[in-house]
Amino acid sequence: MNTSFRVIQLIYLSLVITPTFFALATYYLFTTGYQASGETQDILMYLPATSLLFSVPLGNFLYKKAITQVNPQMALKSKLSRYQIAIILRAALIELAALLASVVCYLSGNILLLLVAPICWVLFYFNRPTIAAMEMDLLLSPDEVKKLRGS
Repeated sequence: MNTSFRVIQLIYLSLVITPTFFALATYYLFTTGYQASGETQDILMYLPATSLLFSVPLGNFLYKKAITQVNPQMALKSKLSRYQIAIILRAALIELAALLASVVCYLSGNILLLLVAPICWVLFYFNRPTIAAMEMDLLLSPDEVKKLRGS
């Protein structure tokens, strides 16, 4: 498999791992007896869900805008570079919602806020970088797909 594609996958994986570990650490703290101060503003309780509702469409918009800047005549390396930027933009906004859920959960003591994290994991899964998605979004030629697959 192409090393540039591997780099994209590793970057994407790192964006998934951070909120996952934070959510698991927060969950662990609450299941082992951690007591939050509970002195947070009520508005903070709505922040994770609100950020999820706004970050997903915004991330998709930014992704599509970045993808439209890819010209089919560009070199494969340039296409992959632009694709990497688009993927990071979309994933970072999903990551933001998951991290906010963990932080607000930690501060408020409301463990139900961690339900945002699994929703984000599902979004991460369906938006993951694959060769098939790249082929469709970047309008790759059969030769470029072959190069990506490493065959």
